[in-house]
Amino acid sequence: MSLSDEERDAIVSLKIQKAKETLVQAEGIAGLGFWNAVVNRLYYACY
Repeated sequence: MSLSDEERDAIVSLKIQKAKETLVQAEGIAGLGFWNAVVNRLYYACY
C-alpha cells in the first residue's frame, strides 16, 4: 500500500513541525547549560 500525495504531505508537515518544536526545546535547554541534553534534542530534530 502506498501513500497518496496528500497523506505524504501531511506526514512531512508533521515531521517538520515536530523538528521545529524540538529545536525550540534545545534552545531552552541551552540557556540552562545542559549541553548533553542540547545535543540529544538536536540529534532528534534531525531525525
